[in-house]
Amino acid sequence: MYLTAKQKAVCDYIRGYVRRRGYGPTQREIADHFGFSSLGTVQKYLNALIGKGCLAKTYNQQRSLQVLQPIPTPVWRDLRILGTVTAGDPIRVYEDPQEYSPRTLLLGADRFALRVSGQSMVDEGIRDGDVLIVQPAATAEQGQTVVALVHQEATVKKFFRHGDTIELRPANAGMRPIFAGEQDVVIQGVVVGLIREFK
Repeated sequence: MYLTAKQKAVCDYIRGYVRRRGYGPTQREIADHFGFSSLGTVQKYLNALIGKGCLAKTYNQQRSLQVLQPIPTPVWRDLRILGTVTAGDPIRVYEDPQEYSPRTLLLGADRFALRVSGQSMVDEGIRDGDVLIVQPAATAEQGQTVVALVHQEATVKKFFRHGDTIELRPANAGMRPIFAGEQDVVIQGVVVGLIREFK
């Protein structure tokens, strides 16, 4: 059992409201707080939280919402890759079942995550708002996508070495590469994965 990010936010809001005032918020107050356009959306979240055992409500009674327990810690669940799907001409899917664990992205020593801001790597499929998984490293191979400090400013680019000069090349035809002396570039790590959330 786990909560989605938005379910957790709603539960946290109700918990804080009850702690401050001694009673729960109305559905209208929840809708206004989160900018929901209808009370039906609020009801959907409340029903999900009640169903997961995180929330209790006395029906037909105002301000009766109560948080029953600490919010559950998300539990990793491995996924089955059922085959291949194309973004071009249709092909058959579900032909080659495999096991896949999202945890594999996080298994490297000291891996960390960074959220992308900007469009310099869009041609590599890295978009504004994506979360990069980075393996710490002080060096990189030609063409690897790295996180680097250039004059103490962080950037994600493709790495190329030309003698004593480092080229940090964007994957965006409308942007120019950065050229700097080796002494001015500090590699922080190599990008090994990406997480994108569709909202």
